[in-house]
Amino acid sequence: VEESIEFGVEVLNPRESEVIIESNTPAIELAQGAKTYRDTLQLDSNYWAKLETPSWPAGLYTFSYGDQSWQVYLKPGKTLYAQINGADPTQPIEFQGRLKKVANYLQERNAVVERLSEEVRPAFGSAEADFLAFVDSSRKVLDSMLVQFTTNNTRFDMEFMRRQGLSNYYIIAQWLENYPSYREYYVAE
Repeated sequence: VEESIEFGVEVLNPRESEVIIESNTPAIELAQGAKTYRDTLQLDSNYWAKLETPSWPAGLYTFSYGDQSWQVYLKPGKTLYAQINGADPTQPIEFQGRLKKVANYLQERNAVVERLSEEVRPAFGSAEADFLAFVDSSRKVLDSMLVQFTTNNTRFDMEFMRRQGLSNYYIIAQWLENYPSYREYYVAE
């Protein structure tokens, strides 16, 4: 029996009638011919949208409702259900199912990345030593989140954890690469 990805969303106070879900396939994998996955799910009369498919692989996906989107990890044989408030999708999202812990980790991590991305802007105007201290501190925050998740979920998908670690380093590398030109911009103001 082939295992399926099973994902569902309940929308309280719906303002839209559909949920969109799509794979987060890295650009390098797309260039190598990897397939992307996308589906538009209609809310039923109970305001639920559900995806159950054996053909989608494990990986990161983004589901969207209106202007809001959330990153989730889906894996065949595991379930994830989300509950969102359609009247105010910015309210915290509730997850249930066997992938609840990783969904909560991703929400927390993405909130931290968003906060750090705001904080890096003024740091670009800092002296090099101060900027490097900020970058190092940010890297440690992201890495400690991943270490804590890994420690609490030792049998979780190692490929997911490897990719999260790489993502942490890519964020930091991008900041380091942009520092010379951004510093010039911020100092000129």
